[in-house]
Amino acid sequence: LRVEKTWVPFLLMPGLDPNRKVLKRASYLKKFRGDAGKVEAMGAKLRRLFAEVEVEGGAVAYTLEGHLGSSLHAHRVAELAKDVSPECQTRFLLEVMRRYHEEGLAPSDLENLQENADACGLGITDMREWIDSGAKLDEVAAALATRPTNFPLMSGVPFFHFSVPDANDGTQVKAVVPGAQDTHTFALVLAKLFRRAGYAPLDLSKLASAHMAHSRV
Repeated sequence: LRVEKTWVPFLLMPGLDPNRKVLKRASYLKKFRGDAGKVEAMGAKLRRLFAEVEVEGGAVAYTLEGHLGSSLHAHRVAELAKDVSPECQTRFLLEVMRRYHEEGLAPSDLENLQENADACGLGITDMREWIDSGAKLDEVAAALATRPTNFPLMSGVPFFHFSVPDANDGTQVKAVVPGAQDTHTFALVLAKLFRRAGYAPLDLSKLASAHMAHSRV
């Protein structure tokens, strides 16, 4: 089975200044209209789900502390990483997400982006200068403009869109998984998808224990 991964840009807060950072906990508290119990419940669920995901260096210890921000700049750097290789793009994005979820470092933080870009060997000597140059902005803007047409069900992140060729005629058979879900949900969706596409039944126990990588922020 050959798997191809595509990262799709999505802005959770399109109206937020891409150079601004806000406190994560305060932002979620505002989203839930001051209900601290709902914020803590969300945090507890995410900590449980992240604990199930094996990434390089071990499971991610989710935190509600730190900052969040627009992911626009991160998407632009990710486009540059894709020019190097799909693997480079994946490595960059996974580290941006790990730092956000585990260390509370916003994807709009230029020092954070600079460190991630350096680790991937992207050749950006001054992140502020690179951002101000407008590099890769057109590519990201085009992807954001066409996303509602190409992925009409995507209304938030994480969001996973799976597509496999039909075993008989090669047409694409699709399925989606919205939101943060456990590995068993992915296993069920994928098993049904392959069955619909005409393939032999999949072993759910193997799917459920397999490593699941997260989608683009």
